[in-house]
Amino acid sequence: MYDFGEGAARDLVEAARWYTLAAENGEVQAQRNIGIMYQQGQGVALDLTAAIHWLRLASDQGDSEAAARIGGIYLTGGAGVNRDEAEGLRWLGVASGRGNPVALRMLGSVYREGQIVPKNSSEAIRLFRQASDQGDSQAAFNLGYCYYNGEAVQRDYAAAAQYYRIAAEQGYDKAQRSLAFMYSMGIGLRPDLTQAYKWYALAAEGGNQGAPRDPDKIAQRLSIE
Repeated sequence: MYDFGEGAARDLVEAARWYTLAAENGEVQAQRNIGIMYQQGQGVALDLTAAIHWLRLASDQGDSEAAARIGGIYLTGGAGVNRDEAEGLRWLGVASGRGNPVALRMLGSVYREGQIVPKNSSEAIRLFRQASDQGDSQAAFNLGYCYYNGEAVQRDYAAAAQYYRIAAEQGYDKAQRSLAFMYSMGIGLRPDLTQAYKWYALAAEGGNQGAPRDPDKIAQRLSIE
């Protein structure tokens, strides 16, 4: 209630207090939520050690998001927690084994980049697909990018447009801009300036830094045609 301002003024400090009380009583969602608040420094001081404590308790009860967040903390480190890539990968493995889409996508990125583990593009694509199938918009965007550029897969503009559309319809602004560009140029689908304008405008509304002037450019082309 205090977290989202439902029925009371939004008060993150008060939300943290109530989450802590519930977490101490073993409520898994509260354990995850207070862990996230410590991870982000919202309502409490930023404290990754405390975040891991509460997230671990939630993970012990099967919470996959908590496990994924622990993995992310160890991969980056900071705020009192040393970076530990092996531990980060272990926790991402726990979360992905439970089907968490964020963990699947993060592991895909690890294999794609090849800095922590040997690069394995085919494994990256497999993990991105699993994450996308579970609704992770960034994973869908990553697949669109790979198909557009022929990265680890045969270049396929139609498949790129398909995955960009999946992510765009979920509100991912980078995918909205990419889909708009493909409509404007007729790459992988039939040229459609009306659709291009629509997706450029949505990307701009979503805060995409490169998109604010794009709708005006398409509007000019529409007026000419």
